Amino acid sequence: MSKTYEIDYDANTVIETLLFLVSRYQKNPESRVRLAIVEHMAMLEHHPSVTSDSLRNTAKRLQEFWSCDCDLKKREDFHQCLRPKDSVLH
Repeated sequence: MSKTYEIDYDANTVIETLLFLVSRYQKNPESRVRLAIVEHMAMLEHHPSVTSDSLRNTAKRLQEFWSCDCDLKKREDFHQCLRPKDSVLH
């Protein structure tokens, strides 16, 4: 994802919003909620106050997971989305 984000938000707010979005998606899986999750993962990955490499890497990997074009409620699709896509894991 090559968006540039103006950083005027707190990292904790992004995490709180992500938790809300994931719980909302669980109740009503809409593509716009999934897109919001992907965008918030990117904001978390690039936030200047996030200094943990493992948190940044997790946010990056979860962006890929949530970007997967499949039905996450189906077991086989869910596991398909978990497979790494032609990238080296760190």
